[in-house]
Amino acid sequence: MIRIGRTALRCLLARRGIAFPRTKTWMESPDADREAKPERIEEVLDRFLGRVFAL
Repeated sequence: MIRIGRTALRCLLARRGIAFPRTKTWMESPDADREAKPERIEEVLDRFLGRVFAL
């Protein structure tokens, strides 16, 4: 049996073009107004045509 550490395995696979994404965890936003914000953004985009907004 050959033992290899996680980091060494990742490096070895990366050299071969193989990657495994890390597990992501998702959290619910504590913002009580989070549901209304996308609607407001859509309204602003409709009212101000030709403007660019960065979020």
